[in-house]
Amino acid sequence: MKGIGLVSLRRRNRGKRSCVHLSSNSSRLSKKPKNLKPRTKEQKEIDVLLSKDVKNLTLQETNKLASHLRHTSQFTMRVKNVTIGGVLKVRRRNDENRRMSEDRDSNSTIESTYSQKWDVSLNIEDVKGEIKKKVGKGFQRRLTEDSEIGCLPKADSLRKSVKKVIWNEVEKQIYYEQQLRNTIENDPELCGYYQRRFKCRIDKTVMKTNAKTLWRHFNEKDGKQVANGDQEIQFTEKLMKFIRNGAYNPPRNRLQFIVEKSKNWDTSALIFSDIPKEEPDNIKIPHTLLYKYTNRNVVNEKKCPELAAIKKEAEKKIIKCDCCTGGAIKRCWQNPNCPCYITNMKLRQFQQVDDVVVNEKTNFSTFNPVLLRGGNSFFDTIGFACSDECECAGKCTNNVTLLIEKDVHPLELYRKDEQMGFGLRANTFIPCGTPVVEFTGELNHGDVKESEHDYSYAIFSEDDSFPTMISKVLGKNTKFVAEIKKQFEKDERWFVNPKHIGNIARTCCHSCEPNMSMVRVFQKGFSPAHCRLLLVTHEVIFPGNELTFDYGPGYIQETLGNKCLCNKAGCRCSNIYETFSKCSEKSLEKYQALRYHIGYAEFKRNVLDAIEKKQSQKVVAQ
Repeated sequence: MKGIGLVSLRRRNRGKRSCVHLSSNSSRLSKKPKNLKPRTKEQKEIDVLLSKDVKNLTLQETNKLASHLRHTSQFTMRVKNVTIGGVLKVRRRNDENRRMSEDRDSNSTIESTYSQKWDVSLNIEDVKGEIKKKVGKGFQRRLTEDSEIGCLPKADSLRKSVKKVIWNEVEKQIYYEQQLRNTIENDPELCGYYQRRFKCRIDKTVMKTNAKTLWRHFNEKDGKQVANGDQEIQFTEKLMKFIRNGAYNPPRNRLQFIVEKSKNWDTSALIFSDIPKEEPDNIKIPHTLLYKYTNRNVVNEKKCPELAAIKKEAEKKIIKCDCCTGGAIKRCWQNPNCPCYITNMKLRQFQQVDDVVVNEKTNFSTFNPVLLRGGNSFFDTIGFACSDECECAGKCTNNVTLLIEKDVHPLELYRKDEQMGFGLRANTFIPCGTPVVEFTGELNHGDVKESEHDYSYAIFSEDDSFPTMISKVLGKNTKFVAEIKKQFEKDERWFVNPKHIGNIARTCCHSCEPNMSMVRVFQKGFSPAHCRLLLVTHEVIFPGNELTFDYGPGYIQETLGNKCLCNKAGCRCSNIYETFSKCSEKSLEKYQALRYHIGYAEFKRNVLDAIEKKQSQKVVAQ
């Protein structure tokens, strides 16, 4: 990510621009920069507000701070698209050329995962050994076979594995952050490629996109505007309570399921139960933990012969590349000779940019953020990635699934009450636009059983334009395209059902203010069996935040009976919905900016500053 504690000040001289990197320690400055303007009275007031805990601000001060945060947000994640010789090239904008001088003391921090050692109780040799294993056998799997599906766990076995543990949330956040940095540093396929950026200001694109999405949630129904929220937001104590409760703070005493990573639990995610008064000898094992584990979708050829036929037809002409240029990571992205990248760009052309916040399309590359455009982009925002069939083996810059395959981000399953069941939360900072987990299960088509309706997620629907896209990408006259169109004419839906076979994504809860969205990414071909449903963050995830996505209005109405339990300010069941839902879009931008400010301030105080202090003490001791 970023080197901690650096401040960047920009000087402009007659069209020439230069960047001076200065230490955040003012005592090291020999002289004051010539072109640095003195702080105005208003700027000094803002400095005071930024230094205060938001809990201690008055209503007027909170509104003033939120307005400032909104206006000083930066377009730091936007990419400029340039077409050269018919091939799309992407150039990252210099995120410093828009920076204001008054924010010189609050620049971003970039994690130097490839240049700095971190003191953590982790056996690095074990990490390296695990990496070699993954590299040797290939980290990607083919479509899951029966041998790659875990066994059904028994409730008694899980109950015997439960142990009492003492938990310190802040210490654990520091530990997991250090562990993640060590993992990245010691993996040649991540070190120097994957960087997480800590920004003290919310990215303007993210702020506007999420505010627009929330405004539509309040004012639109079935794609039509039914209201016109135009009121100014008021950061009342009730609203501030929702904002401050963004992260889950577990109790000191927790019950942990001690489950080793294996085929039966092929993830590093931990499992905890935090229900009050629960003990190891009386813990109830919910049915939501009793399923066969798999990290890839399962195709039952006996149950779905049509699906097997489509899959077989698609695999007659597998889309794969022979790229071999580069080191540990091959350069397939932006390679005009890579068939997978070319297919990726062809799909990108179908993305609709009308009535969205930023007139830019989503890119599906390995290490750059997957920035979604807001609204319902599921059906036109599709990516294509290299796979283990390619010469690069998927270890390249055109494989958006790589971070998921690596299982790099420490996650945790937890439950705080029986009614809500298990949820999934992050134990480390996860940047916006990061693919976190894949939604896996058994592939089926036709009607969904009523008992499995709440679990299943449709890959295609009756109003999907997928056949049209594929006919333009592959050609209208191929046998595979004809078979796809034939299946769509039957008006049958394909869906992923994780109730009996799945992974940790099945525990991601619904939220009316979700922090993830689902996208489709294909590998090798375009049959339903080659489709992967990835959950991608559309805002920064701070340690402790629950990972959620929107199940859709039908879930709230039909399943929950309009009694949602997501406990978000934008939920129709919240006690401030009537007033909050009338806010203007610009007011909701302030809301997004303030939420980010509070989350970042806590993360910096608890984690970043603690790590920096620890490293400073080590340097002094040496």
